[in-house]
Amino acid sequence: MLQNAETRSRIRKLPPAQLFFSVKELDQHQIAELLPHITEAQWSAILDLDLWTKDEMSPERFVAWQQHILFSEDAVARKLLRASDLEAWAFTLKKRIQIFEREENDEFSDEALEVGQYETPDGQFMIALPRNAEKARLYQQLLQRLYRLEPVIAIQLIDACRFQTSIDLQEEAYQNRRRRMEDLGFQDYFEAIEIYSARGRDERLPKKQDGPLELGPFPATLPQKKEEGPMLLFRALAALNSEENTRHLIEELFFVCNKLLSADRVAPDQSAQVKNGILKTISCLNLGLESWSQGDLGRAVEGISNHYLLSFFQIGFGHLSELREQAKRKAEKKEPIPGSFHEAALEAMTLDFPTLAEQFGGRISTRFFQTEEDLDWGRNLIDKLSVEN
Repeated sequence: MLQNAETRSRIRKLPPAQLFFSVKELDQHQIAELLPHITEAQWSAILDLDLWTKDEMSPERFVAWQQHILFSEDAVARKLLRASDLEAWAFTLKKRIQIFEREENDEFSDEALEVGQYETPDGQFMIALPRNAEKARLYQQLLQRLYRLEPVIAIQLIDACRFQTSIDLQEEAYQNRRRRMEDLGFQDYFEAIEIYSARGRDERLPKKQDGPLELGPFPATLPQKKEEGPMLLFRALAALNSEENTRHLIEELFFVCNKLLSADRVAPDQSAQVKNGILKTISCLNLGLESWSQGDLGRAVEGISNHYLLSFFQIGFGHLSELREQAKRKAEKKEPIPGSFHEAALEAMTLDFPTLAEQFGGRISTRFFQTEEDLDWGRNLIDKLSVEN
């Protein structure tokens, strides 16, 4: 896209997340060529997607991205600086440098003169840089560049390092990042993990705030009992008599999938893990819906119309949690023969998110529990499990 003006103009229109995963494939020289053509929002997204693990930011990765301001033209460097959280800058600096201010006698303390290596251009501060020579040179260059580009901002960063704790700076940067990520459609990890709150089948489910969907009459041929075929969830979605209602439910399904992927800390560029996470979500959601509706399609349609899909996932997870505890208790009392199918099946059911083991032609594989029939199979296996001689 950098080859001509027409394609370069498209770069600014790329979704920030898509650009991030493309940028990760580039070398430092290629990234430098790209920087004049990206927007502040895109640069913010690149940092937000790469720097954080849960609520912890990596100063090393932050500096790895921000060192591009050293070699960029002033206009580009200022754009990158504007797109970066000052709190993230301050947190990184505070973790790696020590700051000494001139004393009342307009002199630096003996300690500052002993350990300090860099005096800021305004003469107000002496900076002790990292002990590693290469890192010391890099941090000094960054500070010098900040003072040349935006001296007021540079002083603000120094003051933030002096008067705020690392914990406060990281928390402020995290909250800024969380708001931006939500705008991009990514859910916060600490909110997303609520998906793994187990819910009982007989619990009263919260109703959708907007009220029930306008379903209209069911067709006369609507089957009322469980039957072989697609998952009950998809048959319920197909039974809705309104394209708008179906669209809202599909959007809600995407929301639940997104929540699980955020809770499992799956990055959008991990295609295999994303696919597995979506299947995990749908399987557990179907399990909960089938349990709640007792396999009745009409009741299932009523359920997804009036209650949140998240609730049905939590019902399914509640069943899996109970199965896991049963499997753990059985494992403590009886131990199958090593390498046997029973050992594999029991181990699969004791995982944090239990899976169902299957054996075909002597080969054992696992998949997610999807139906009450799957659950019954697991329970029966636990009940019948005995030591193999």
